[in-house]
Amino acid sequence: MSLAYNNHPVFVIDAMLGNIAKKLRLFGFDTKYESNISDDLLIKEVLQQKRILVTKDRQLYHRLKSKGVLVILPSRIDETGILIELLKGCQIKHIDLLPNSLTRCGMCNGSLYTVNKNSVIKEIPYNVFDHIDTAYRCTNCLKVYWNGTHISHINILLEEINYNLKV
Repeated sequence: MSLAYNNHPVFVIDAMLGNIAKKLRLFGFDTKYESNISDDLLIKEVLQQKRILVTKDRQLYHRLKSKGVLVILPSRIDETGILIELLKGCQIKHIDLLPNSLTRCGMCNGSLYTVNKNSVIKEIPYNVFDHIDTAYRCTNCLKVYWNGTHISHINILLEEINYNLKV
C-alpha cells in the first residue's frame, strides 16, 4: 500500500480505532474522529474534505476503494503496528518527539498554543504545577495540557515507530 499524498496527510478514523485517532492527533496529524457517526456521514467527510479514511470495516473499505477514495484497512491488530503500517503507507519517514509544534488536542483535534502556566494554575493538579515549565491550551475545547510523564511514554512509542519507518 502506498499513498503518495503529501508530507502531512489528514485522516478520518472510524469508530473502531479511537486510540489510533488520539495518537495521530498527538503526533500532529489533523485527524477527525467521532465514535457515533454513520457510514454515510463518514463517507461525506472523507469526500468533501479529501481525507484518508482509516477503517477496520471491510465492507466500507471495499465500497470506498472501488470509488477511488484513499482508504486504509490496517492488517495489523496491535496499536503500534497499525500506526507504523498507516504512516508507512502515507510515506511518512519521521515524526518529531513530543512536544512538537504540530501536536493537536487528543480530545477534539484542535490546535494547541503555549500558555503561561500561572494563567491556568487552577486547571493543573497541585502536585504537578511545580514540576512543569510550560502548559498548552486547545484553541477549540480549551483543554489544558502539560508535559507530564505520559509524554515520555509516548516518546518511547514514537522512537519505536520512527525506527520502523526507516526500515
